[in-house]
Amino acid sequence: MGMSTKGTQEHDLWLGRLALARGLITGPQLTEALLLQSRTGMRKPLDALLADKGWVDADSLESLKEQLAGGQTSKASSPHLDPEPERRLSSIYLKVLCDSVLDQQPFIVSYVGRYPRDPEPVCLHLIDKQAIRHGLWMDFLEAVRASQSVDHPNVVRVLDVDTLDDAFGIVTRQPKGAITLESLLQRVRRLKLSEALRITREIARGLTALHAAKVNHRDLRPARILLSPKGNVLVSLAGVTFSPEGAEQFGFKGSIFGSPHWIAPECLKGSPPDPKSDVYALGVI
Repeated sequence: MGMSTKGTQEHDLWLGRLALARGLITGPQLTEALLLQSRTGMRKPLDALLADKGWVDADSLESLKEQLAGGQTSKASSPHLDPEPERRLSSIYLKVLCDSVLDQQPFIVSYVGRYPRDPEPVCLHLIDKQAIRHGLWMDFLEAVRASQSVDHPNVVRVLDVDTLDDAFGIVTRQPKGAITLESLLQRVRRLKLSEALRITREIARGLTALHAAKVNHRDLRPARILLSPKGNVLVSLAGVTFSPEGAEQFGFKGSIFGSPHWIAPECLKGSPPDPKSDVYALGVI
């Protein structure tokens, strides 16, 4: 059975990053190949595109694939998902009454809830403390606390941050009826140019506000962009990022964070993130 489209995308991306780390291609060449692959609907694997461009020879591509295959591990064997996220419903954490489960990812469960006497919904993100041992950026709380000072229409407002017995808690304002850019793109596949430009412009404004507060997002991707029913665009969860699987092939442990498809080439080589790395991720989006 072949890989899913998502699995193929991640495999191809790591192959490209490995080629970059070996000096076989440049950062701009990798970006060009990934964008070409995206525009053609992933119909041609990345190794074929690199060969067609004449950038990487057949022997080098075979070596890259062998190294990548040898370093891969299965995420499915250890998903780190909470088996009973519903157990917290109707309970109060950080003064938030949990009404429903909004989303679940490895080590993170997000709940829609409310403060007493506050009609506006909030979102409680509970991050299992075990996540620190599995790649969570150790200084993420500092970045989240720094983003509390950011009050901007294109940034999801952070209302509270604290440590619980078994989890880290982050409370953010939750726009009613909001969806992620990721879910929108799964439905429509491609946006009209005017709408894409508007969303990009508003994301850029949100990033500018974060950068002015000395906060780098570090994991900007469609799943971290919220769209309200009124069309407002908001950047969310700045600083909450993991070291991706396989990152040790490119830099020492604890030096690379983010989601593979959106990591800037210089960050993949271990350089610290800065505002330009967030701009790179926005360009990929």
